[in-house]
Amino acid sequence: MKSLYLFLSITFLLIFQSYSQIQIITQTNNSFSPQFLQVHVGDTVRWIWTDGFHTTTSVNIPVGASAWDSPLNSTVSSYDYLVEFEGTYNYVCVPHQSMGMTGTIEVLLSTEIEERQEENFSVFPNPFKENITVRLLQTQQSAKGIVVWDVTGKIIFTDFSGFESGYELNTESWYSGTYVLNVYVGTERFWKILVKD
Repeated sequence: MKSLYLFLSITFLLIFQSYSQIQIITQTNNSFSPQFLQVHVGDTVRWIWTDGFHTTTSVNIPVGASAWDSPLNSTVSSYDYLVEFEGTYNYVCVPHQSMGMTGTIEVLLSTEIEERQEENFSVFPNPFKENITVRLLQTQQSAKGIVVWDVTGKIIFTDFSGFESGYELNTESWYSGTYVLNVYVGTERFWKILVKD
């Protein structure tokens, strides 16, 4: 059984070990720049306002992805969207769509492999049966969110309400198996492999 967990853990490392990034799209006059952007699952797309009144509004997105509709103006000068599913995302500025203010994001699964051991947070117990506790090890940091992937790459848990030091995660509905826990701190994503008995 331990060798199966080791095999699944190594498989997860090969699939999910790349670090997520924040990808920037800037609104300039009545256009988005770049108009076409290629990102990876787990990346955050950030739209930045420069002038006028605009929106970033999804019009065609992959099944399962969350739709969005955010103003871009002097009050809301940026909007972040965490990409959770592979596929093509089309979006528009509603007031300026007829003027060609549209954009496309192509989302790919990440296959980049990097070796890096993260000690920015701890998870206990691990392996676990029911609940787990996530603790940040550096007290000056606060986490903006948690995302958990199952062995198929499906996101099974997301919470971006943020936390300062500790977070209790109820796992009663999870099946036994291997998971990847991602903790987002600032502009970085840190991860650990979890095993539910």
